[in-house]
Amino acid sequence: MLLVEGLLHSGITAEFLMNDLKARGAASVKLVTLLDRQSARRVPLQPDYFGFLVDDTFLCGYGLASPDQTGRNLQYLAATG
Repeated sequence: MLLVEGLLHSGITAEFLMNDLKARGAASVKLVTLLDRQSARRVPLQPDYFGFLVDDTFLCGYGLASPDQTGRNLQYLAATG
């Protein structure tokens, strides 16, 4: 099974979902994320596949919203100031 994330941040939700899927009988669970923010990780979780490592800059676009909840529908990724 492949679990797909847009932005892997703390890893808490992804870890919970992966463990739950395994407990429900998945033979294997792999994690893929477009954006990996390793500096924010709160659990020892590394994605199996990732597109880009990102820092603490707020990003919006492709479904990610800025802090004021705008920019979610941009067709590109942008850093907000």
